[in-house]
Amino acid sequence: GYEYFDATWGCSDTQGGYAIRSAIETDGKNVNFLNCEFSDIEQTCIGYLNGASYGTVDGCHFHNCGCSSVRIGELDNTSTTLPKYCVMKNCLVAYMGELHQMACGVVMGFADHCKIEHNEICLCPYSGITAGHIWTTVSNGAVSNMNNCSISYNYVRCLDGGWVNDVGMIYTLGDQHGLKLIGNIGHHLKAAWSEGLYCDNGSSGYTAKDIIIGYVTTGIQHAAGLGGNDIENNIFYNVTNGITNDYATKWKSWYDADTYQGTTVKGNIFYQTQASANPTYMSKWNMTNNIFYSPAGANTLT
Repeated sequence: GYEYFDATWGCSDTQGGYAIRSAIETDGKNVNFLNCEFSDIEQTCIGYLNGASYGTVDGCHFHNCGCSSVRIGELDNTSTTLPKYCVMKNCLVAYMGELHQMACGVVMGFADHCKIEHNEICLCPYSGITAGHIWTTVSNGAVSNMNNCSISYNYVRCLDGGWVNDVGMIYTLGDQHGLKLIGNIGHHLKAAWSEGLYCDNGSSGYTAKDIIIGYVTTGIQHAAGLGGNDIENNIFYNVTNGITNDYATKWKSWYDADTYQGTTVKGNIFYQTQASANPTYMSKWNMTNNIFYSPAGANTLT
C-alpha cells in the first residue's frame, strides 16, 4: 500500500505511465530483484533511474497494482547517464493500471542497451509494453537518446482498453535508435483502435521481425513515423486492417507530409477480415514480398 496520491503531481501523467514515480527506485549498479512478488502498490513498482546499470528483474510476479510493473529509464533526452544493461525477463505482469488506466504493463523510457524479454503481460487496461516517449516530427526536430535496446520474445495478450480509445501490443513514440522488436507474440487486444505494432508519432530507427499478432484492429499502426524502420517476416492474422498510415491525410497540421520514406516492409503476411485486402497509405515505403489476404475480397502481393 505504498501511498503517493497525496502529492499534487500524482496523476499528472496522461499516457503510458512514464511520469509516475516508482515505489522502489535506484540509480545504482547491480540492483536485482529475483523471484519477487509485487501487489497492491498504488504506483509503479520498480524504477531504474538515470545512472542505474546492470540491474535485473527476473522471475517476478506483478499483479493488481495502480500503475506499471517496471520502468527502465526516465524522459530526459539530454542525459548522458541513461540506465545501461538493465534487463527485465521471465516475469508475469497482470492486472496493472488499476488506478492509472493509461499505464502500460512495462515502461521503457530513454535507455541504453536495456532489454525486456521473455515476459508474459496480460489483463491490463492499456498497451502491453512501451518504449521511448518523445513527440517527434521533422519540423520540431525533437530527438531521443535511446540506444540499441530490445523488446524480444514477450507474450502479450488480452488487453482491454475499456478506459481508453487505443491499445497496442508494443507502443513506440519518437526515434528509437536501434530498438529491436524480435519474436514477440500478441493477441486479443480490445479497444476502439487496437494495434499490434503501434508506431506513433516519429517512431523511427527500429527493427520489427518474427512477430505474430492476431485479433487486433490493425497489424501496424504507423502514425507519422520518420522512416528508417525495418518490418520483416511477421504474421498478422485476423486483423481488420493490415496497415494503417492515414494520419498525414486526416490531420495534416499535426504531421509532416514527407515523414514516411525509408521504411522497409518485407516478407510479411497480413490476413485481414475486412472486405478487401490492400496495402493502403504505403506509397513511399519499400514494400516487397508481402501477402495481403482477405477471404472476402481481392488479395494482393506487394
